[in-house]
Amino acid sequence: MSFALSRDRRCDERVYFHDDEIRPMVQLASGEYVVADLSRGGVRFIPRGIPGFLLGQQLAASITFPNGDEISASGTVHRIGQDGVVIRFTTTLPVSLRMND
Repeated sequence: MSFALSRDRRCDERVYFHDDEIRPMVQLASGEYVVADLSRGGVRFIPRGIPGFLLGQQLAASITFPNGDEISASGTVHRIGQDGVVIRFTTTLPVSLRMND
């Protein structure tokens, strides 16, 4: 894969959350989950136990930030792995993800 394709795939800045930080939460119909990383184009979260998600499954989500701000999003399950479940949003989030401001 070329560098250009790699940049195209991740054109939005991604914010990673570490274990010692207060993390956002993603609320789905199946429950609330800890966010591992987030971009304007998608979210990766850590399911508890065996994830009950299917590739291509359409989901509606609410993402709540530690300061109480909440964003609604929808998308499809793009990847399921040991490092979490990835939802690729149908449309990009309409906010900046600069968490340190």
